[in-house]
Amino acid sequence: MAPGKVHHPEIVKAVYRMRAQKKTHEEIAKTFGHNRAWAFSIFKKYDEETGLPKKPREFPRKTDKSQDDAILDWVKEHGQRNFRKMASDLKEAGLADISEHTIRRRLKELIPKPKIVRKKKETVTVKSKAARGKFVVLRANDIAKLPDPSTASTESSPAPAEKES
Repeated sequence: MAPGKVHHPEIVKAVYRMRAQKKTHEEIAKTFGHNRAWAFSIFKKYDEETGLPKKPREFPRKTDKSQDDAILDWVKEHGQRNFRKMASDLKEAGLADISEHTIRRRLKELIPKPKIVRKKKETVTVKSKAARGKFVVLRANDIAKLPDPSTASTESSPAPAEKES
């Protein structure tokens, strides 16, 4: 089971029902397409009646909405990201008593980075077995210009003569 992954409560309840029917951990896991350790982790981490995790998924947030707004206002006002100075200024103003690491995490959440659009990669193909390691780089436009192999063979070579016996 991947860290942080939460399973649907119906899946968890189904696992518990199968166990009540005297199925082994291995049979249960195989039914769901996992290994035996997955079944053990379901029993260890999830409640039987509710199907929800026994422990909360994450720690509570250290900042609330007003503190997040204060962090954003400070960045807009000063225009820089000196986290140590920001933490001390917010503490002096009585707005937030949080560490610079928490401020850094909040800014990552609140101000997403712009998405970088990359160009499409060129298609690399082997021209023939005789080329042996020599590759031909074809762009999308070049591929569209290539003749269709099924029509190219009939057009370029004449039809074979039939033998009469």
